[in-house]
Amino acid sequence: MAFVAGGISTLRISAANHVRPKGAKESRKNRPVKHRPSDKNRAPTNYPTVDPAAVPPVYTIVSEAPKKTD
Repeated sequence: MAFVAGGISTLRISAANHVRPKGAKESRKNRPVKHRPSDKNRAPTNYPTVDPAAVPPVYTIVSEAPKKTD
């Protein structure tokens, strides 16, 4: 109990009434609503298939690194 001018007051701790959504649940809740039929019926993107042998190399080695001598 704490002393207050004019009387005695009890210490009261108030906590949240509900759990706050965190992470993916909060992100899903805050996403925009899809109103248009074109948004609701959107199909996944179809990417063209690529032959791995026909793809150019990602990087090319130009020269070897110099060898260190201790």
